[in-house]
Amino acid sequence: MSDESPPQDPPVVKTMYEKGKPYTVTVAAGESLTICQCGRSENPPFCTGRHRLASDAALPLKFTAKSEGRVAVCGCGASRNLPWCDASHGRGTCIDGKSKPDTP
Repeated sequence: MSDESPPQDPPVVKTMYEKGKPYTVTVAAGESLTICQCGRSENPPFCTGRHRLASDAALPLKFTAKSEGRVAVCGCGASRNLPWCDASHGRGTCIDGKSKPDTP
């Protein structure tokens, strides 16, 4: 018998897309947000700068709300309109029947 442990797989990196449903954010008119698009944020859906750790990571989106309301940011990674939720997670429309917020 050997005292050596068998090789282990590298740890799985958790991403903001493992939530499986949208992150909802309430915004005020004129409020600016920096939305993560690389999926590595430690405080999703907001950018925490972790995209700087990977050369292939998407840059964050700077978003300014045109009006007061809520926006839905993808939490499953399947949206065809990232970073916004388009209900690809299969649970119907995301927020108040809208899948895309006003964009600047």
